[in-house]
Amino acid sequence: MMHRTTIMLPDDLLAEARARAGSEGLSLAELIRRGLEQFLGRDRNADTTTDPFLADDATFTSGVGDLAENHDTYLYGSRKAR
Repeated sequence: MMHRTTIMLPDDLLAEARARAGSEGLSLAELIRRGLEQFLGRDRNADTTTDPFLADDATFTSGVGDLAENHDTYLYGSRKAR
């Protein structure tokens, strides 16, 4: 589960972090997460099966088991043949 938090950064540190994130193709949040993991000595490769961005079940889980198969019905409703 991910939690939103607010931190205060000096202007120069924020600018440098944004520039670094951009040059690495990362969001600022991902750059900060990686920095914290490194600082805390966590192994980033320990669990490569779960993308933390997609791990938020409240946002990314529909609860509908046949969504891919029947997405038109869910989006547009039942249509009778003409």
